[in-house]
Amino acid sequence: MSTSEPSPPGAAFSVLYIGQSPDLACLEHWATSHGITAATGPPGDGDSGLLCAVADSDVLDGHGTGSQRALLQRARDLQIPCLTLDQAWSLAASAVGRQRTAA
Repeated sequence: MSTSEPSPPGAAFSVLYIGQSPDLACLEHWATSHGITAATGPPGDGDSGLLCAVADSDVLDGHGTGSQRALLQRARDLQIPCLTLDQAWSLAASAVGRQRTAA
């Protein structure tokens, strides 16, 4: 999980980022700067605000660290959607676009 600063208060949901790739860090930075909060810890049973997990290709291919694989498995066990980077970019752009349209 990356360790960037969470976004300002008021975000409606958070995303769990799993991995260490530059592409994942870029997505997290962009999303955070647009009001999508980065989850600060592993998913729990009461994480109603956790929208999804996003894992880089290393983690999804089983080549991540043990803790990264455990985070991904925990998210899957809780039936939290686990997205690829491409899927996450689409979701983030759509969410930000809807926020702007509603404002």
